[in-house]
Amino acid sequence: MEICHPHVIDSDYKKNVSSMFNYSQAIFNWFKDDAIKLVYDHDLDQNSIVVDIGGYTGIWAGKIINRYNCNLIIFEPVKKYFTQLENNISKYNKASLYNYGLGNEHQKIKIQHRGVQTTTQKIYNKEYDEIIEIRDIAEEDHLIYEKIDLMCINIEGGEYELLERIIETGMIKNIINLQVQFHEWYPSYSESVLLRSSLQDRLRKTHQITFCYPFVWENWKIKSHW
Repeated sequence: MEICHPHVIDSDYKKNVSSMFNYSQAIFNWFKDDAIKLVYDHDLDQNSIVVDIGGYTGIWAGKIINRYNCNLIIFEPVKKYFTQLENNISKYNKASLYNYGLGNEHQKIKIQHRGVQTTTQKIYNKEYDEIIEIRDIAEEDHLIYEKIDLMCINIEGGEYELLERIIETGMIKNIINLQVQFHEWYPSYSESVLLRSSLQDRLRKTHQITFCYPFVWENWKIKSHW
């Protein structure tokens, strides 16, 4: 496919990432604005609590803890990635790692390993690499009553159900900043637009958006008067 903006999408890395996002205007703007810095630029310090849901191998978390010396709570359900996460992050005594994911209920899910594009499989699908554990976030007592300075969510489509649960339990009122990557392909391209729009309407009751690159990354900060 011909790259429409070669002066911006000027490396193999950017081309690969752009293809993952279907060469959307949002991913072009992301690179044009050098917006990757936004996911690390938060008002945090050594007393802050940061929750990383979908920690993968700890790339983002490692940069965050090195920059702010904050308290980290990381969830990564895929054993392969969790092992790498442990190798990268366990040296920090302010980091707690959990080898399961968070959602709106307890369940087991089949997945295929595809790196940053690891995907869930239908229960009847016989081709899968691993069965992962998902737990109900409402039963995580160390989170549900805690003030969270930053929650980062990147869970390959599971964010829709998880955020519904976070909002309906009232946990959203304890989250100062919510940084989320919505996935456009899950559950389908048409449904994801509707689900994201509905969640944004609900988030506006307590939070305001600070940056937004649709289906790439966006951040919501709690309103001062809430």
